[in-house]
Amino acid sequence: MEETGTDLIEVVDVPGEVDGDIGLERREEADLGTKTLTKKMIFLMEKISEYGYLSLPEVQMIYANQSHAYKVLRTLKEKGLAGEFPTEELPQKAYYLRPKGYRTLEQCERLRHKRRFLPSHYKKFIFNHRLACARVGMVLEKHPLVKKFLPEVLLWDRRGSATDKLCDGEFWYKVPQEEAERVGLEVELTLKNREKIDGSLRDLKDRRDLAQIWWVCADDTILRALQREVLARPWIKPQRHLFCLMKDFLTLKQKACLHNPQGEEFTIDPAGPTLVPTKPEPVPHPPARAEVTPQPQPAPARNHSDELRAYAADCRRREEERQAERRRTERPPAPPPYLLWGFLTLLLGAAGVFVVSTVIQSIRVSFPASPPPKPWFVRKILNEQDLKTLRGTWSLQRLALRSRGDNYRLSLKLLNPAGLWCGLMGVKVLDADRQTLGELKIRGGEWIFARHSWEDSLAFKAPRTANRFFVDIASEGWDCYGMELPVDFR
Repeated sequence: MEETGTDLIEVVDVPGEVDGDIGLERREEADLGTKTLTKKMIFLMEKISEYGYLSLPEVQMIYANQSHAYKVLRTLKEKGLAGEFPTEELPQKAYYLRPKGYRTLEQCERLRHKRRFLPSHYKKFIFNHRLACARVGMVLEKHPLVKKFLPEVLLWDRRGSATDKLCDGEFWYKVPQEEAERVGLEVELTLKNREKIDGSLRDLKDRRDLAQIWWVCADDTILRALQREVLARPWIKPQRHLFCLMKDFLTLKQKACLHNPQGEEFTIDPAGPTLVPTKPEPVPHPPARAEVTPQPQPAPARNHSDELRAYAADCRRREEERQAERRRTERPPAPPPYLLWGFLTLLLGAAGVFVVSTVIQSIRVSFPASPPPKPWFVRKILNEQDLKTLRGTWSLQRLALRSRGDNYRLSLKLLNPAGLWCGLMGVKVLDADRQTLGELKIRGGEWIFARHSWEDSLAFKAPRTANRFFVDIASEGWDCYGMELPVDFR
């Protein structure tokens, strides 16, 4: 998921990529018998060809002694098999194969692809991800339960179709006495947004040949975010997603532990692995009878999507009933009883229009009209545009604030833009010192579906000189999170 480009190009021969005379280099290759290459050197060259380049820490995973690793690299450079280039990152230098090195691997029948790396095609933004994949891949290759590990460069020509999702690596995971399962490797160094994660999960789900996905994450934040996104998508099953921190994976190696989205731990320790294939529940056999009886049909498999739709329909029905009940309770007051109207009619008929006008005039003189109440003052919200661009579960559609003395009224409208359903539990207004000024509690929660909105108003008291409030929005649901809006006004 990290690399959006590649610096490995498919070539048969690249003119001008060899310094000096071609014939001289061919003669040097013929003289390899006097310059012995060990099996370990050939293995190192094979790993460099598969990842494009390696730095010293990756070479030390093959040659543990640093000084000896330097000596081997210097030997490969002296033979014209390898070269180095500046990375503008840490480590500052990386080592790649020169054309002679690729031809030597081909002569040894250890070159497994046609792509080549040239320093002129180096892409800085994939450097760290490339080396992280190399470290994880070399650990997996040595694991006794891992079979036929393939890095990304070897997967290009093995795809079933051009639209298939390419993982950072793929392999077979085989536990003794169990069936082997194909696993896709994903190395995550940065936290992606929700849209990109959703797209990757859908692409991985389309890979029917992958039974498991192992996510090796750079830090806890990335790991927890991926677990949360996988947990919110039950349609991923039966494909299993397992997670591990990179520092733990590279430290424990063969005894590493992985966690599922619920946090349950599994180990891949060859001495006692607990990560084993999931087995379907056995179907009980009916008792033997003399006569032939029809076999009982197994219960239909649970469809989580249908369950979610049924639950959403039930929530929608309850919401409609709640809205209907609210409309019934908010009807305008009934008119006065008919007896009162009849009495007033008789009174007007007996006393006449003159008496009524006299009474009305006396009432006006006795009870002068009270002065009209002061109008509400519309307060100017200074950061309204910034509040509407905040990212979160809710999208702010409208926000208005009015005041009359120390009385305030806040009106807001929220939209659920993408969540399946979100429960709005309440809205609270806090002052600059985070003291509660007013609160609107929603008993049982207000379930808002995708592309639906909610609006209401909240009254509270605050000093006339106030110029900032905090609006705290409490939510509940699989894909919902609360929000806090800092409202600046004048």
